[in-house]
Amino acid sequence: MSLGTFVRTWLPLVILLALIVKIWPTGKLDFGNTTPWAGLILEIDTSTISDLNPGVIVAGLPVQDLEGEKGLFICGAVEWTGISGISPILLAGRVDDLRLQKVILLQETVELHRSPQLIFSVRNLPKGTLPVEMVGSLLQGEQLQLKPVSKDTASLVVDLGPERARIEHFVKYDGESQNRWMGDPTKFQKLWQDQEKDDSTLLAPYRHGNLKFLNSPSPDDVVTGEGR
Repeated sequence: MSLGTFVRTWLPLVILLALIVKIWPTGKLDFGNTTPWAGLILEIDTSTISDLNPGVIVAGLPVQDLEGEKGLFICGAVEWTGISGISPILLAGRVDDLRLQKVILLQETVELHRSPQLIFSVRNLPKGTLPVEMVGSLLQGEQLQLKPVSKDTASLVVDLGPERARIEHFVKYDGESQNRWMGDPTKFQKLWQDQEKDDSTLLAPYRHGNLKFLNSPSPDDVVTGEGR
């Protein structure tokens, strides 16, 4: 083989191979906040809820476990005091949490990235359970299976009771005019409330939709909200 042939044919391939080897990830891939729903914020209007007992508002993605039983993968939760008003809820969660719960998302991948489907419901808040700890949990019926620490540890199960209100929503995110909230989820509620008092206009890019609950959790009465 002549030098000219090597330079024209094989040298580009050798360089390409070297680049692939250099940039190829050697460690475990961490999706972090790259999930389609992470960092989105929905504001929930609770003025229509008739049962004013305090509880928790949870947001979940429709999933199915290995046995075929359907449920919700919890990606957001906020305590509700029973007082009518607007409750902001931050969506979070990691891809690894889905693997730990051994569930699969029911929404098609393309649609999931375009407009994640979420179910919001009002439940009881078990004593000693913090809403932020619910993210990554699996809700099936009235039982919430908290996120396991590892694949080898059993999950703690708590009872959230029946639904008191429910709404289905397809979240839409505009990357040009909106932003995702990337801070610590445990500090979100306080930071949001403080900013509301100081200058609420700065929160505009982080508002990804407004929803209003129905009184009845019946599947036949579900209202689909539209993001903005």
